[in-house]
Amino acid sequence: MSDLSEHIGGVTEHLAGVNAAREAGLAACRSVIRASASAIRAVHLGQPDVVDTRTAEAAAALDAARTALTPYPVVYHAGFLHDAAKEYVEARATAALVAGRPVPGPTELNVEPPAWLNGMAEAASELRRHAQIGRAHV
Repeated sequence: MSDLSEHIGGVTEHLAGVNAAREAGLAACRSVIRASASAIRAVHLGQPDVVDTRTAEAAAALDAARTALTPYPVVYHAGFLHDAAKEYVEARATAALVAGRPVPGPTELNVEPPAWLNGMAEAASELRRHAQIGRAHV
């Protein structure tokens, strides 16, 4: 019976680690999404310093999420990290496109290609919004 207790203890410890990583990852991903949304608003408001600050915050939070989740593939691939990365890409791509700079690729942004593609698609909507905002001020 002592073998069973050892197994249960090991499983319990592993699950506690998964739960702690999930909670840390979720919090960091929420920070990525908030900072990315703020960066996009700043793009539309013509505040490049705010864009730079918020995208740097998003990048740091994305790194923190990745670090927390990497040891646990079951939560790493649960979807919320992908969503946060997509929002980060959207912010960086929108800022680059509006400023007339080259759009950073997935390697430069340290994101998976599917998140990069989804973020680029979202950036297209932001460009439409930016064009509408510009027309409203003319």
